[in-house]
Amino acid sequence: MHFLPRLLLSNRRYVFSLGALARSQVKPSFDRVAHTRQWRVDWYLSTAGGGWGDLHLAAATGNLDLVKSLLEQGYDVNERIMDRSTPLHLAAANGWVLVIEHLVENGASLNAVDIHGATPLHYVATSCDALPLMDMLIAHGANVNAQSDSGETALFSAVRGGHLYKAEFLLDNGAAVDKEVWGRTALHEAVRVGAVDLMRLLLKHGANPNLIAKNGQTALHFAAVNGHPGAVELLVEEGVDLNAEDTLGWSALHWAAYKGHSNIVDLLLEHGANTTKLTTREGASPLICAVARQDCDSTARLDIIRALLKHGAQPNGQDGDGETPLHFAVSFLEYDVAQVLLENGADPTIRTHYSITVGDNNFAAGSTPLHYAHQLGAENLIRLIASYAGSSDNSDWQFSYRTNLCDVNMMRDSNGHTPVQLHPRWPCYMI
Repeated sequence: MHFLPRLLLSNRRYVFSLGALARSQVKPSFDRVAHTRQWRVDWYLSTAGGGWGDLHLAAATGNLDLVKSLLEQGYDVNERIMDRSTPLHLAAANGWVLVIEHLVENGASLNAVDIHGATPLHYVATSCDALPLMDMLIAHGANVNAQSDSGETALFSAVRGGHLYKAEFLLDNGAAVDKEVWGRTALHEAVRVGAVDLMRLLLKHGANPNLIAKNGQTALHFAAVNGHPGAVELLVEEGVDLNAEDTLGWSALHWAAYKGHSNIVDLLLEHGANTTKLTTREGASPLICAVARQDCDSTARLDIIRALLKHGAQPNGQDGDGETPLHFAVSFLEYDVAQVLLENGADPTIRTHYSITVGDNNFAAGSTPLHYAHQLGAENLIRLIASYAGSSDNSDWQFSYRTNLCDVNMMRDSNGHTPVQLHPRWPCYMI
């Protein structure tokens, strides 16, 4: 959430000058107070200040004497500016305890909302040294569970900012621990940012670690996606479902494998995550997810692939289109990945169910990894796959291997093409 007053007050070039001006005077008319630097006042009030009046500026700069003087002269304590914030919003955003106290004593609305639906308590939850301010506002009746237009509560704001003590104070004063914001809870947010101490606090106060976010993801999904091993360990201790699926059918292991988080994959496997379930909408296994991701560290990807295979992942599992991990490795020209798969029993004779498009290449239904390699002109992969022909259980492969005919001349896709016809420079291999 972005609050215009706080953004403006972060501009030191103007704040220090204006603050000094406001603090140096107690007279109600601001243009008389600041006549020596009128151009700055004009800029602040007309261009960026959203039409700030005297009381708003006095509250924002912490000038208690000026605030008192203006209120005595009849200024409206709940006056709004263009972004609908009140003087109390601005005092809260900048931590002026005495100003806040005086405004509250003079009738300032504790639950007034700005243009974003944020109350002064929302402002305090994201500012520095806020505990005394929060105590004051809540003691005078501020709604601790008020939600902004985006649904954000003060607790969620504190968690998002990583403020442990603010979150604890809010929870101790009645903040709802599992209230949903943007379709997720404060625990989801703590996991997303990797704040394990905040996670422990929320769990201590009864947060449900198995609640699902709007996209069907649990806290464990958030930990896997964002690569936080400490969060994973804590959630495992809490007994979360390791194999829970989101709306796409992905488990935490799918996400960790796809994101290239080898440490998360190891943790999940160590605690019994299922490596063989083909649960995604596309029927992809965690192994296929690991092979298919191209922008993660190659060493980490190979480590993940080996770990998955070691823990029972099926090297010949097919997705909804009939592609195996080896099909994916070849289509991405990943020699090292293909070699690891072949070493662990990948069958190079398995055919796809449907036609596949990879980049500018259209592979017909019934294509094997060797068809892929030939159409892509991947000579090193062609040799690699052919070298494993004799170890295949497929009788056609074994026969062709023994008689020098090679499967490249025997296998045809749904268009009737052999690998040789797709890439005639490579007629046959006898390894």
